[in-house]
Amino acid sequence: MKIVCVGCAGKGESDIGGAVAAGAKVVGLCDVDRGRMGGVVNRYPGAKIYKDYRKMFEDLGDQFDGVTISTPDHMHFPIAMLAMQM
Repeated sequence: MKIVCVGCAGKGESDIGGAVAAGAKVVGLCDVDRGRMGGVVNRYPGAKIYKDYRKMFEDLGDQFDGVTISTPDHMHFPIAMLAMQM
């Protein structure tokens, strides 16, 4: 299973680690604060990096099977809906 990840620092880092431990391969990473992504970017060097999840979905839409969403609560819905519509 290939995944993209929205929100990569803090809780996002543990969510990504859990998905990878379950066998997922990270193909895209997205966070509005690139400076907080350091460790995650280094762990998944093959993943493409984005600041806007919409651009990531547009570019990688046919290359992933799932999404981790580790953002503030008010942002879960629009990201999840767009992912499900794809």
